Amino acid sequence: MTAVTAPTAPTAVTAVRAVTARTAGNRIAGHRTGGPTLGRSTTPAVAASGSWTDPDGVRMPAGEVHAWTHGTNQTVCGLALSRASLLRFPHVPWTEVQPATGADADRVQRVCPRCQAAAGGRPRRGWTRHDPRP
Repeated sequence: MTAVTAPTAPTAVTAVRAVTARTAGNRIAGHRTGGPTLGRSTTPAVAASGSWTDPDGVRMPAGEVHAWTHGTNQTVCGLALSRASLLRFPHVPWTEVQPATGADADRVQRVCPRCQAAAGGRPRRGWTRHDPRP
């Protein structure tokens, strides 16, 4: 004689996953499907061609710097990190490597202009009229 087991009730975790999947359009919220980023910042970090260690022992970017977003394998301008041999600096925000204002821009030689335009790091120049008519 075979034993018949009663169906078990779903656990709380299974129920939460089912509700989350239904509310997120059959996707789990926070999963790499364009959902909300849990604990990730939307401001880009830095990927650079070189590094140096400051007196406090923190690794800092050097050489050519690009804007990079967490969770991707490419820069904001579309350059693959592995093919370009770029190092990731997730602890350094993009605003800190700008030569004009950044504190971590000591050994930065070049800032990628495409990344700078995409990340909004360029200062806006206002429109001015030159040599106006009387």
